[in-house]
Amino acid sequence: MEYYGRKPNYNALHRMMFGMAEFYNGGAFVIINTFFAVFMTKALGVPAALAGTIPLAGKVWDAITDPMMGNIADRTTSKFGPKRFYILIGGFASALTFLLLWLTIPSKSVVVLYIFYLVMYCLFSTGFTILMVPYNGLLPDMMDDYTMRAKFSNVRMIWSTLGSMVCGLVPTFIITDNLNTALYFKCAVIFSINLAVCSCCYFPSYRKRVRSRSA
Repeated sequence: MEYYGRKPNYNALHRMMFGMAEFYNGGAFVIINTFFAVFMTKALGVPAALAGTIPLAGKVWDAITDPMMGNIADRTTSKFGPKRFYILIGGFASALTFLLLWLTIPSKSVVVLYIFYLVMYCLFSTGFTILMVPYNGLLPDMMDDYTMRAKFSNVRMIWSTLGSMVCGLVPTFIITDNLNTALYFKCAVIFSINLAVCSCCYFPSYRKRVRSRSA
């Protein structure tokens, strides 16, 4: 069997760094599910019926983009591995659009607000798809050993749980006034930086596996 670079020798540090992207996966939507509707209705004054359709539209958009991204990643060839480039792009794109999702625009029009945040939500979902669809398919590219895969998966679950806990608790200390849009944006700045870093920490842990070539 041949490898790019040195033969993989994964240790606990590799597993910890690889699993950090799950902090993003476990935490980002906890913040959105907990605070986005409040932000839209309380802080911006968008009717609840309209605000509630934005996450629904995002789910429909995900149903379209997820299989497309999987197909694109599978068809991509690169000396760094077919999925690595997309994870890097998706990490930064989703972090940026997560920040824009909490940006307050200078408009009081419900229609303008609805369209803006609907577009931002779909852009965030697209960035998140670019990140997570290739990331979820990385382990088979990295190793054959079932036991090692299980160790990596266990660490991913730990990071996902930690992300859910931190992203569910910390914003409650930041957003102390539901009507203050600046507090939502402050929280978004903190977590967008955190999520971007977490989504990129897997790079040092990655070793691309290449199947043996026939003689």
